[in-house]
Amino acid sequence: MARDFIVFEDGGGRLAKKMAGYHQFHAVETAVGQTLRAAALWQEARKVAEPDVEYDIGQPPTQAENRADLRAKLTVESGGVAFTTIRKFFPEEKGDRMAELSRRRNIVVIADEAHRSQYDFIDGYARHMRDALPNASFIGLTGTPIELEDANTRAVFGDYISVYDIERAVEDKATVPIYYESRLARLALDEAERPKIDPDFEEPTEGEEIERKERLKTRWAQLDAVVGAPHRLKLIARDIVSPLHA
Repeated sequence: MARDFIVFEDGGGRLAKKMAGYHQFHAVETAVGQTLRAAALWQEARKVAEPDVEYDIGQPPTQAENRADLRAKLTVESGGVAFTTIRKFFPEEKGDRMAELSRRRNIVVIADEAHRSQYDFIDGYARHMRDALPNASFIGLTGTPIELEDANTRAVFGDYISVYDIERAVEDKATVPIYYESRLARLALDEAERPKIDPDFEEPTEGEEIERKERLKTRWAQLDAVVGAPHRLKLIARDIVSPLHA
């Protein structure tokens, strides 16, 4: 803890000492262990001998200013901590492949807010980052993992290695309790608006010549028009700003 989890930061002329929370300590220790395990498995699978590399953990972190600067920082043989945005991994021309920057296996990519932009493996940021760093290990940090058909956090980063949930955060007084109250915003429609509603919630189009995607787009556009009716929005806004109901 004293060696690896305490930092000193200049807070406007006043030196601040910061120490990791217990859940951060355990998460990092687990992440390091899993990264070393993954690297060992990869080396065993490929049967590739890699020379020992000495690291200087005292190297100050750097910020990648642009794509060219990012390439320069990632083409070094070892060491270094670089902060960047995922957008800097996009190729110069849309449709091009991102150039490979390093084949090192001792690169660890830590993605904050990992639920946002790590899923498009065809022509998206996730694809270009992995083209640039094909042998890197990836660790995702997120407070809201998602599990959708085309965006699945665990499918990209693997199973959870450490979880700090709301219940523990509340017990630690790191956050306040969160309470949910179900509120009903009734749909009071004029007669002119009623034809927009499909009673059976079937596809609101006629004929089979329209593609499924277009039919769904039409359905949701009509549903949006109903739930976004001005009168209903006023009711919701009034309910939000009014004092809590007994």
